Amino acid sequence: PLLLLPIAFYFTTLNSLFKKIFFSVAIIGCLIQFGGVAIYAGAYLREIGEYPYQRHFDDPEFLTKAHFIPNYSPVVGHWKMLTRNFGEHLDGNYPKLKPTEQDQDKRLPIAKEERSKLLHTLDFWFTYALYTGVSKNILIAALAFIAIVTLIFGTLLYRTANSLSN
Repeated sequence: PLLLLPIAFYFTTLNSLFKKIFFSVAIIGCLIQFGGVAIYAGAYLREIGEYPYQRHFDDPEFLTKAHFIPNYSPVVGHWKMLTRNFGEHLDGNYPKLKPTEQDQDKRLPIAKEERSKLLHTLDFWFTYALYTGVSKNILIAALAFIAIVTLIFGTLLYRTANSLSN
């Protein structure tokens, strides 16, 4: 995102066609990124059967589906999982995860029989708090606080930018 800052200096000199193209490409890029951010990449690899790994990292066919077969494109797959998982969450059917002390040497502190639930998660800090039993009311209050602080600082930034440009 910071690489877009230099473009802002030249943006005012662009004609309207280039501005429309720029905004279209930026919106498409944000949509693609949101799908990738909202779904954990490992969950997608589990969904398409590429994890647990069947091939060694050095094998030329390692992760062939996800890398080379368009039907398994992570861009499309993440959005399919996102719409499914978001719908499940709206219905109140989100996974409930129980962290475990066993398998401490593993990356995931979740029992092996519980790991299939990761296919139905959204990959945000507040959703993991929800999955482990934190009250919805506490999470809503935290998100509201963050939204209010963001709005206040965004407004201050906007006013400062306007006062500097005048």
